[in-house]
Amino acid sequence: MRAAPAQVAFNSGELSPKVAARVDQSVYATGCSVMENFIPAIEGPAVKRGGTRYIASTKTASQRAWFVRFEVDAQNAYMLEFGNLYIRIFWNRAVLGAPLEVVTPYTSADLVNAAGGFAIDYVQSGDILYLACAGHAPRKLSRTAHTTWTLSTYSPTGGPFQDVNITATTVYASAATGVVTLTASAAIFTADLVGTLFYVEQKTVIDIEQWEPGKSITAGDVRRSGGKNYQAVNTATTGTSTPTHTEGSVYDGDGGVQWTFLEAGYGWVTITAAAGLTATATVLSRLPGGCVTAGNATTKWAYGAWSSAEGWPDVVTFYLDRLVWMRGANWWMTVAGDYEVMEARDFGRQLTESAAFGVIPSRRGNRVLWAETLEVGLCVGTGADEWLIAPASKNEPFGPANASVNPLGVVGSRAISPLRLFDSVIFTQRSGKKLRDMRYVVGDGAVRADLNALAAHVLKAQVTWTAYTDEPFSAIWAGCADGTLAVAAYYPEQSVLGWSRVPIDGFVEHGQALPAPDGGSSDLWLIVRRTISGATVRHIEYMTLPLDEDGLKEDAFYVDCGITYTGAATTTITGLGHLEGKTVAILADGATHPTRVVSGGQITLQRAASKVQVGLPFTARLATLDIEAGASNGTAQGKRKRITKMAVRLDRTLGGKVGPTSTKLETLQFRDAAVPMGQSPDLFTGDKHTAWPGGTERFARAWFVHDDPLPATVLAFFPIINTEDD
Repeated sequence: MRAAPAQVAFNSGELSPKVAARVDQSVYATGCSVMENFIPAIEGPAVKRGGTRYIASTKTASQRAWFVRFEVDAQNAYMLEFGNLYIRIFWNRAVLGAPLEVVTPYTSADLVNAAGGFAIDYVQSGDILYLACAGHAPRKLSRTAHTTWTLSTYSPTGGPFQDVNITATTVYASAATGVVTLTASAAIFTADLVGTLFYVEQKTVIDIEQWEPGKSITAGDVRRSGGKNYQAVNTATTGTSTPTHTEGSVYDGDGGVQWTFLEAGYGWVTITAAAGLTATATVLSRLPGGCVTAGNATTKWAYGAWSSAEGWPDVVTFYLDRLVWMRGANWWMTVAGDYEVMEARDFGRQLTESAAFGVIPSRRGNRVLWAETLEVGLCVGTGADEWLIAPASKNEPFGPANASVNPLGVVGSRAISPLRLFDSVIFTQRSGKKLRDMRYVVGDGAVRADLNALAAHVLKAQVTWTAYTDEPFSAIWAGCADGTLAVAAYYPEQSVLGWSRVPIDGFVEHGQALPAPDGGSSDLWLIVRRTISGATVRHIEYMTLPLDEDGLKEDAFYVDCGITYTGAATTTITGLGHLEGKTVAILADGATHPTRVVSGGQITLQRAASKVQVGLPFTARLATLDIEAGASNGTAQGKRKRITKMAVRLDRTLGGKVGPTSTKLETLQFRDAAVPMGQSPDLFTGDKHTAWPGGTERFARAWFVHDDPLPATVLAFFPIINTEDD
């Protein structure tokens, strides 16, 4: 039986071979058996991806590097290259400065985690980037001017601290302020505490009288009021105004006593030297008299929560205007609105805005791997489960007394930074070969979707990084441990999800998205490892956009790690030293040119050209699933069939081949009598008809292969097919 079916959309992308028989599913009509170097567009077409443009080589070719984005605004978006003990800064798709670098404590080993991902977690607020890395104290990267960047240690005020000691071991200080000596009744001060915080509380409040009105006071007397300690400046009788101030000196009434605020019964220091029973320390917050001298030795002391001994935070994020740090199962949130303060009490009182601390109660003892904000709370992923930190009472603001930690799911994660997209968190599942979409629906709770359910084969190795570009395609990019790259067109509001593989000549090690300099689109930046002239190199490049609807053919950029020459017509193109010895594809003044091998950092053209695109060639391939059409008694699957003719509908395309397999192809003809010899045809929009080079077969597929450095957009296949009802 003869039929004329149509495949008019490809936005379900490349589907798993396990879906190859599911003609009952709607994705069968819009899916492909192969999609490489095409991006599924929301409207349905398959659009050939743009090439990648060479920016620079990494600072050290022999060592791996990683990207971190730093986005101040649309006009000031920076890409940071993190490598062994350095950060190099890029701006406007080029190295900033000569080049501009910042020294760091992070070695190459520090930068990669056990999952093969980037080991530094980071979050940005304005001109400050907060960095968390296991093995190192937290850092702040600050931008104070376009070319002025500094890295400093993040040292929050007032904490965080471990739980207060409950043993009989005591500590006392030699003085309340300045550089002091701490003396303990046991050897609690070890060398790995140097540089960390230490908390000390007064021995008891019983010995400190409460402030009362109408009492005779002698200068130097100490009284307690509202949980705070004050010292009298003068000798007089107390007035009627209760002391409540937290700095300076204030009278308690006319003719009364002037009281100087001392402290709230506790204080903290930074340890600068440790010797077992004693430590030298610098007082940061005045120590109470009730812990000074041997007679006031107190059991109420606490180590800092962060140290070389205890470990440093390795996850950082924001939640409800609080900076959040995590390590293991522990989480610490700063005071609301102040990212530099970790005080759990405000002069002795716990307030709603005070710093909040807690523990993820995972029974499996899994550590926190990532944290990202959802509308209903802070979503936290561990190796075995997911949790939500949120207000315990929805009618009250979040705070230390109104915080809950509740389970969200038991999927489990890999230590790869998630993506926050639309109303979802996209994270890498524990196996590393699936991406999960998690969102919270009021009334339904957590809703999780497997983004690889119909294309499980695409991610063959564990994912090591993900990135998202929003324009012109809503696309999730995933790089894998084997150096492969894949992209998923992700339009949840239209229920569109389609995967495509992105073969690149080289090993893709890392990627990150950054707004383009004009702010109108997103660039995908890549670090690609290659072997050039027998040596390992690492190239930094960004993926260009497909040629837009008004773009000129000579501006088409469909080569990888490429460059553009613009100027007086010439046959010599230089600046190709990064591709020495490689065979490159060429587009010269909008026309394809025979390939050349780079020698001495240059190539010679056979004809002069004034605009030349040069780089590594790549091939885009598209193949339908087995065509389901023409049967009069049920399915066409398994029946003998033959495609006799084919029309492929294209949009602004030049070049390409079609056929029944990847090797049996018919070249599409774009040149006609109206095109002068020596001139390249214009980009074509419309239908191209061709005889079909295939015969009768049980499986009938249509392939489109494009290996020219030119644009290609496939809108539809229109075959004529005869199916035998045998």
